[in-house]
Amino acid sequence: MTYSNQLTFLQKLLLSTHIVYYWQLDESYQLNSTNCPYRTFGLEQLIKSTNIEMITDHFKHHSSPLILCEQTGLVWLILYEKRELSSLFHILGPIFISDESENQLLHFKQKDKKWLEDFLYHRSFFPVINLRIATSLLGMLHYTIYSETLETSTIVVKVQQPISPITEPEWQEKNWHGTWQIEQKLFKAIQNGDLNLLNKTNHQTSSGTVGNMAPSNPLRQSKNEIIVLIVLASRAAIFGGMSPETSYNLSDYYIQKIETSRTISEVIMLSKEIVETFVKRVNKLQKSRNFSQLTRDVINYIQQNITEKISLEALSNELGYTPYYLSQKFKKETQQSINSYILNEKMEEACSLLKNTQIPIAEISHYLSFSSPSYFSEQFKKKFHQTPLAYRNSL
Repeated sequence: MTYSNQLTFLQKLLLSTHIVYYWQLDESYQLNSTNCPYRTFGLEQLIKSTNIEMITDHFKHHSSPLILCEQTGLVWLILYEKRELSSLFHILGPIFISDESENQLLHFKQKDKKWLEDFLYHRSFFPVINLRIATSLLGMLHYTIYSETLETSTIVVKVQQPISPITEPEWQEKNWHGTWQIEQKLFKAIQNGDLNLLNKTNHQTSSGTVGNMAPSNPLRQSKNEIIVLIVLASRAAIFGGMSPETSYNLSDYYIQKIETSRTISEVIMLSKEIVETFVKRVNKLQKSRNFSQLTRDVINYIQQNITEKISLEALSNELGYTPYYLSQKFKKETQQSINSYILNEKMEEACSLLKNTQIPIAEISHYLSFSSPSYFSEQFKKKFHQTPLAYRNSL
């Protein structure tokens, strides 16, 4: 395969996997070719003066590949091929290595409104790829050009001056004491499965300051704060008797939900559900301490699979007992059947979702694996003497 064919194949490969575009510039930064359909916007971003200065300065002293991170969040993967007659820049991008919110761009006071609108419009066409994968793509480009494996340790990452982080004097001046007090009360409420203490803590406000983990990006800041809360809650739950496996699975589940949230209000509502879920689960575990290990295993299984359609047969297969023995043992200790317990748990989960989220009732029904929204509403009304919609409206 010729050099040109190899580059063509690489371009097709990148478009079929990551939607990453290829650019070729001469040593004067004139465009030779690209497969990017947004070439005008891309070229304007790529060859602006700050980028050219950093690229020129790097390859003046080094031959190693360059990952260039702009202040806007755009990232370029750059190789310089030195030739006798005319050297070339081989470039992949632009990409993002983190999913920043639009607020990240609002600090660019020197840019006019039209530039910002143009940038926000085009940014949705470029992929978000983590740094590890970006490094691999640069390695593929290097192999295509030089037919040799790239030593990742030789790659240089250059970042334009970022938004100023919190400085040490500012950090020292912050008042963290109130935040620490609230965290300790919250930890205690979860560890003890104490719903009353949780309600009191929820109505208190912290006199402290939460650390600024994502300057100029309120959505990312909110997500980071709740991820910290999830870690705190999961550790408190383990101290309260929850198994590490259950706690970590629950943490992973909620972190994934946080990352897919699109608004700050959505994140805040989800935080209420998270804390309440951990407290209620620990509360149930502590109430079941007088039960046999088998009954506790049944309760743990139901809690971990509450969104699934749980059958007595599947449960007995999982725990290695006959359905008859399992159901008799459970009913003798808890005074209710396994099916009744499963339904009650699903109803409590439904209440939490109705209270803490705006998820449509039909979606809640599907999420909890009810056969239909009408059957879900029928069972909900039988237990709480009102429909799911009436319950939500009464909150």
